[in-house]
Amino acid sequence: ENITAASTPQWRWSNTQCRAWLTEVLIVYGGRPSPVAHRLAGGFRGWGPNLYMKEWKEWNSWLGADGQAIFALLMEEHRKEGAVPKEVEIEH
Repeated sequence: ENITAASTPQWRWSNTQCRAWLTEVLIVYGGRPSPVAHRLAGGFRGWGPNLYMKEWKEWNSWLGADGQAIFALLMEEHRKEGAVPKEVEIEH
């Protein structure tokens, strides 16, 4: 499966898949040069659930304005198929 900026991040994605999505988002939406996007995304720790469980302030302190926007994207995506299981409640 090809991961793009428009992909819905999946709950069971590996760390590598999460980093690939973050890289694409930073390039396509954030306008970051590829090497910068790869370096920033390389700082992501964890895997699928960690994307969704990070709070706004964590995204903000890590990536600033880009982090705020990524948090908003994740909140938009979290009810889509494969994202956050229905049994899991996320309160931010």
